[in-house]
Amino acid sequence: MRKTKIAVAALVGLLTVSVVNAKNVEPYFDFSGQRGFFKMPFPNDVRRNADGTINLQGFPPTLLVWILGTYPAVAEKAGFSTAPTIYFRFNGPVNTTRLPKKAKDSISPDSPIMLIDIDPRSPEFGKKFPLLWKFYDRHVSWASAGPNLLALMPVPGYVLRENTTYAALVLKSLGAKDGELTAPKALDQALAGKQLPGQFGKLVPTAYEPLRRWLEGLNCPVRKEEIAAATVFTTGNPTAEMLRMWHTVQEMPLVQLVEPLKLEREYPDFYVLRSKWRAPQFQTGFPPFSFTGGEILYDRAGKPVIQRFEDVPLVITIPKQKMPEKGFPLMLFIHGTAGSASQVVDRGKTFDPKGQPEKGKGPAMVVARRGIASAGSSVPQSGERGGDKEMIFYYCVFNAAGMKGNLLQSAAEQMMVVRLLKEIRIPGELCPEAQVPAGRQIFFDPELFLAMGQSLGSLILVPFAGVEPAFKAVIPSGEGGHWGIFIARGNILDFQSLNQSEKGMFEAIKVDSFHPGMSVFQNAMAPVDPISFAPHIIKQPLQGEPKQVWMSIGLYDHFFRPETQNALFAGLGLDLAGKVVDDRILQYLELEDRKIQDYPVSGNLKVDSKNLTGVAVQYKMDNILDGHHVNFQFDETKYQYGCFLQSVVKDGLGKVYAPKELDSPCVP
Repeated sequence: MRKTKIAVAALVGLLTVSVVNAKNVEPYFDFSGQRGFFKMPFPNDVRRNADGTINLQGFPPTLLVWILGTYPAVAEKAGFSTAPTIYFRFNGPVNTTRLPKKAKDSISPDSPIMLIDIDPRSPEFGKKFPLLWKFYDRHVSWASAGPNLLALMPVPGYVLRENTTYAALVLKSLGAKDGELTAPKALDQALAGKQLPGQFGKLVPTAYEPLRRWLEGLNCPVRKEEIAAATVFTTGNPTAEMLRMWHTVQEMPLVQLVEPLKLEREYPDFYVLRSKWRAPQFQTGFPPFSFTGGEILYDRAGKPVIQRFEDVPLVITIPKQKMPEKGFPLMLFIHGTAGSASQVVDRGKTFDPKGQPEKGKGPAMVVARRGIASAGSSVPQSGERGGDKEMIFYYCVFNAAGMKGNLLQSAAEQMMVVRLLKEIRIPGELCPEAQVPAGRQIFFDPELFLAMGQSLGSLILVPFAGVEPAFKAVIPSGEGGHWGIFIARGNILDFQSLNQSEKGMFEAIKVDSFHPGMSVFQNAMAPVDPISFAPHIIKQPLQGEPKQVWMSIGLYDHFFRPETQNALFAGLGLDLAGKVVDDRILQYLELEDRKIQDYPVSGNLKVDSKNLTGVAVQYKMDNILDGHHVNFQFDETKYQYGCFLQSVVKDGLGKVYAPKELDSPCVP
């Protein structure tokens, strides 16, 4: 008996030592606002003001401030992003081996991390969103934010709804690296509706009330006792500023040509006309806006204030075909960096990496052969508007207000061009093969407007098309979405050394897409980020009808890496067709339990009982230019988008056929 007692005592002693030595970890839950920004989960509604703006007081200095120092102030005005990065900091390392191996695992019932729509007004109430994660076990490079910082990000392209409340949770089941993960007492108090000490503590009961109600609901998949860390936040309204700009443009006097249209040249399939129009400029100061200026100011009525005017080159192409009774269908083309109004005409194939593309064989030729007119207007700060030829200063990354303002101004001008093109009348004698009767004029069918944007043009196009009801179909080209990932992983300034190392601009200095600096960058740019507007092209139109989309994904694109291409693909809600060149896109199909579509593809999507076509096709780059340029380098892409637009015009429903030679008939 005595031996048994000794053995039991020894076992108890061992267990006691084990418990004492166990390194339990607890998340920080400090709402004082005095002990470090990330000692309180972020984003968090205690930092949200009644008007939707947010308080980033104490945000850690990032990237030496002189690089990204202007972004927090702009981000505050935008509200919490619909593509956020979520942060929880702990007083020790967590057990990262229990974090999801794949994005799909993060929406499984046993995932220790989750992001959930807890807004009872939302049509997605209760939905879990797939997550990516990174754990910074040491201090974060170039930022006062760590160690032991867990960053969560909705899979890029899974865009949250605007003005909607979400909860992000870390469960105790995650565990610590060498012990248990426990909840702080302050979390229990917050979930009991009690105030906490400190500057933000009094706001905790209101901020966490939606989570309390959700946890008390029937069939809630989580028990309060399982939670180690939690944050509750309400998204902002990133599309509001662009939508306000659109309404302002509609109320303004119609812009006018400053000189008559003239026949500049002609080709076997189309005529090229040129003029200029006078564009109101809303940005303060004068470009380039490298460090100051470029902000758009609003009057008391909420309308942007005109600062000055610029004359803008305009190119219009007319097919050498008889004009339809209701006018020609028209494709608006938005050119890319270092482009011009005539890129729609002259951006043909390039045969030498150091050479120039074939003139007269750009998108205008492709669509003219399908009976579609086209137009292009110079983007602000382009070479033909007095900017530097390469447009490097357009991307004024040191000036957040100017950077955002450049894209808003660019979109506003395209809105004005759409209005102008709906009303413009062209003398028939300028284009005799349009076969209009003597004395009649050429015009465009306002019910058949289409749009295409290349590179920078796609960054402008998607936000613009998200609020523009005129377009029946859009074609993003050389495209991507999510500014936070784009600026980290992409090569926005086209540095050759980065192309060779396959590193992004900020990634090269150890700043990845989860970094707090990239998070605040994305938040500030959300009002002009394609990812904010992608859901509104097809699935959730802000105004007008849902649009149809054909999108090529060129691999590999040194500007837009697959992460940003796939983010836009997912945000638009497209299907994939054709051969898989890069299989990273397959995780999106897996998340939605979708399959690759067989050719021909038509009516593969449905919105409110309406069939639509929305598809992406991957193309491997040729040996001349990289994947950024596939829409110009391959006849197969030209065949696909030409037939897609032709079918939208003729039948109202896009058709995407297997790749063929350029002038092949649009048939299976």
